[in-house]
Amino acid sequence: LFRSTTIYEYPVFTSTYTWTKDPTEGSEGNQEFSFQDKNGLTVTADVAIAYHTDAKKAPVLFQKYRTDMDGIVAGPLRTAVRNAIVQEASNYTVEEIYGPKKAELIAKALGDVQRYFEPVGLDIEQLYWASNIRVPDAVMHQINQKIANEQAALAAQANVAKATAEAAAKVAEAKGEAEAMRVRGEAIRTNPEILQQEAIKKWQGG
Repeated sequence: LFRSTTIYEYPVFTSTYTWTKDPTEGSEGNQEFSFQDKNGLTVTADVAIAYHTDAKKAPVLFQKYRTDMDGIVAGPLRTAVRNAIVQEASNYTVEEIYGPKKAELIAKALGDVQRYFEPVGLDIEQLYWASNIRVPDAVMHQINQKIANEQAALAAQANVAKATAEAAAKVAEAKGEAEAMRVRGEAIRTNPEILQQEAIKKWQGG
């Protein structure tokens, strides 16, 4: 009797995979991730991952999942990434996810996935957005409007600061002129001959 043997190969070098809405990225169908912000608003995005296998723990990885690397990527790895992003995204608003907290969110999800797979020898090197965060058009309009309003407010503050500075400069200039006139008046009061000297200069064409 002959017993067939199946050999599973796990990469010890860096491999990458992208779950994307675009089927031309090497995947069949729509594999984008869908998740919600803290207010329950659904957004979507493409996500890419870089990973390799710890050669010493490859037997542990096989015993855990008993499938090849493609099966792990399509199954438990995708599930772990999705769960991590869903969990972390629930702590942010859509404005934060789309904007200033986007990198922070994916970094926290990366940490979650790394801790999950480290015991079985699957080392997750990177997890990153492979596209812009996609939000509903109505929400995108609100975000753009909010940004425009914030920029307008900053511009208004700058204009106020400029006007205030110009007004202060004029006040300082007026005070300087008044002080100069006061000093001149005081000099003439204490030294009446100054007027005589100036009159002589004018008569001489000075």
